[in-house]
Amino acid sequence: MKKFCGLLIAASLSSGLLVFSSLQQTTALPADTSLVAVDPERNSEQFVASGSTLAKIDEGNLETFLNEFESETSLGSVTESNRVVGGSPVSFPSQWMTFVKAQRTDANGEKFYAQCGGSVVASGWVLTAAHCVDDAEAIAVKVGQVDWRGGEWAVAADYFIDPSYDSESYGVGDTALVQVATPTDVQPIFLARPEDSSLYPAGTTATVAGWGLTSSGGETSYLLQEGSYPIQSTSDCRDSFFSFDADENICAGFQAGQSSGPVGSCKGDSGGPLMVPSGDSRTMIQIGTVAYGRGDCTSLEAPGVYMRIAAVYDMIDSTVGGLPEVPDAAPPASFVPVGPTRVVDTRVDGSRVAAGSTLTVDVGAEYADKSISVNLAVTDASGAGFAALYACDQPRPSTSSLNYQPGQAIANGVITKVSSTGTVCVYSHQAADVILDLFGVFASNEDFSPVGPTRVIDTRVDGSRVAAGSTLTVDVGAWYADKSISVNLAVTDASGAGYAALYACDQPRPSTSSLNYQPGQAIANGVITKVSSTGTVCVYSHQAADVILDLFGVFASNEDFSPVGPTRVIDTRVDGSRVAAGSTLTVDVGAWYADKSISVNLAVTDASGAGYAALYACDQPRPSTSSLNYQPGQAIANGVITKVSSTGTVCVYSHQAADVILDLFGMFPPQMT
Repeated sequence: MKKFCGLLIAASLSSGLLVFSSLQQTTALPADTSLVAVDPERNSEQFVASGSTLAKIDEGNLETFLNEFESETSLGSVTESNRVVGGSPVSFPSQWMTFVKAQRTDANGEKFYAQCGGSVVASGWVLTAAHCVDDAEAIAVKVGQVDWRGGEWAVAADYFIDPSYDSESYGVGDTALVQVATPTDVQPIFLARPEDSSLYPAGTTATVAGWGLTSSGGETSYLLQEGSYPIQSTSDCRDSFFSFDADENICAGFQAGQSSGPVGSCKGDSGGPLMVPSGDSRTMIQIGTVAYGRGDCTSLEAPGVYMRIAAVYDMIDSTVGGLPEVPDAAPPASFVPVGPTRVVDTRVDGSRVAAGSTLTVDVGAEYADKSISVNLAVTDASGAGFAALYACDQPRPSTSSLNYQPGQAIANGVITKVSSTGTVCVYSHQAADVILDLFGVFASNEDFSPVGPTRVIDTRVDGSRVAAGSTLTVDVGAWYADKSISVNLAVTDASGAGYAALYACDQPRPSTSSLNYQPGQAIANGVITKVSSTGTVCVYSHQAADVILDLFGVFASNEDFSPVGPTRVIDTRVDGSRVAAGSTLTVDVGAWYADKSISVNLAVTDASGAGYAALYACDQPRPSTSSLNYQPGQAIANGVITKVSSTGTVCVYSHQAADVILDLFGMFPPQMT
């Protein structure tokens, strides 16, 4: 059998991993890897079906079959020092990413399992490498999971191989399509067409993603990892791979001396996508699939080789019955960032809110009947209480937007509807000063549909208080299944200092938190979260606590809001970059997010004194507004929607010395001009 660098196999009756050996020798390439003519005769063919060699899995043994796949998957973990060969947790919307498992039997009659990557290219169709599935007896996939342990296995009905595939030759026809028995209801990735070579000339930065080994001879990753590196020209690859065929292959990675550390795809990443941003950076376009490379994935002496998608685009299109194309016109932005702009500060204008009273705030006629993203803050309250933010032409809701203590300065990110006259109202239970900052507006109620606010659960009422280290399942409703929602998560009367995490119940619990709390404290945070396929969200609590969840609205589709992770972007406690008093931390979110708006959870802990933090795009002046208020030693978080700079960075200014944590929850499509 052909030997590949990117394929990982595990023997079911063996204590170790059997890994395909490496390719050690290489030679010449044609003229230039980025400008290659596609053979029209070859591209007019179709992929060849497997001949129904896949095991027919009926309902009786489906569960046993899938449990075996689960148990025989190589398990691993990711630590700060153990990343996917120079990569990091994936930072772009990746609903098309697919985890592929193929079962085979060796000469001794023992089963073994190959782990690969793949991508959804049309409903019910996954693109991967031919060497991943050739001669497979059974194939199962998981689609759209950042953590492959989440979601459900889907069984393949058949697979189709490029007719030119040669298992004894590197990079020849090494492309396959897996047909899934159940259609995949996700946005497919767009594929590079034969005429799209201008998207990826030599020197273009490309991104590869997968769950493969995180170091040579190391472990695979539960979490989807990404790495970025340049596409190489033919001349730069000439001394690396003798079998390289520029008509079929793309050469990408680092040559000797170009990288300060190892980076690239490794065993277990085979079949995964090599991607570049579309011309307007609205989406990713797949230009290649992981094929082969040096056996030692940490090698700094040669790039990797990928199958060129453009060479087989028409074949794929014909086999799957039509591929989606990148739309010529960009959809209008669902979220338009504003400022941040301070709308009102009662400390300045003297309009302090009396206990039990309501403040009317004129946001502006241009925001009438729209939903806006704001930061609501209360300071110097006369007693413990709450505030509620709502459209002034609606009744005051029975829910709250913010909880506060006497004298405390505290803020919360809220998405609220604006009245037909352009006003919002702030009710305060106690006398307090109110500050309202505007962060942006949703273009229409078709992009974001405000709901209520509606109380979904209050464990103080129904007696379902969450025990320490336990998880509460909350039924939001089947209508919200697989959508993203805006909620206010609150915790009260906790038994100790801790945190809560909110997530879709069909996903693994994230390593990030949504809210930090102190014993006995009532505190809330605005969160945007995905809902499970059955309409549920889960709340994990570190300590015993009562949980309240209020629903504020729903996003129509992943085109309006693309959930990501949650993914931890930075934690200064880990990397030692604690922010000095009066200083600014630059955070690289990723080039993919340049000029887009993102939903994040900003947290500050162990501050040296009472102060505030401001989050903003690094190519903008620091705003006069704040995103978060904190007390010395406190751990506190706030949900924020912020613009990202043109270079993919955001900045965090801290008034006092503090540690900063930033978690990414999702992104909004860019505002097109």
